[in-house]
Amino acid sequence: MNDTYSYDKEEIKEILDYAIRKIEQNISTIKDQQIEIDRLKKELEISRNIPYNYNYEKEEQIKKELKENAKKEAELIINEARNNANKIINDALIETQKLDMKKEMLEKNIKQLKSKVREVLTKQFELIDEIEIL
Repeated sequence: MNDTYSYDKEEIKEILDYAIRKIEQNISTIKDQQIEIDRLKKELEISRNIPYNYNYEKEEQIKKELKENAKKEAELIINEARNNANKIINDALIETQKLDMKKEMLEKNIKQLKSKVREVLTKQFELIDEIEIL
């Protein structure tokens, strides 16, 4: 197996758990906002059924405002969800980069440690050889 692309499973699990929590929060927010949109739609429907003793122009203006508000709210919900998703992705990418840097540093340290151990062992073997000569 090529260890060049291996990652710490626990750290990856933590990143994924964080992403899942954020997505669940976004879903909850979207559901809440969908409830508000549904409420506004019901208000719009009610306003359609109001007796015609109201001024027709005023009624049309209210309908138009309700539709615009519902549309704006939906756009805000979508934009917020996109922004949250992008942040989660960016956070995960940053965390992955940090893990890569840690991995590279550990590989470098292991390589240096192996070299030092080899050097010490070589000196020990040389010392043993000298003792055998005596």
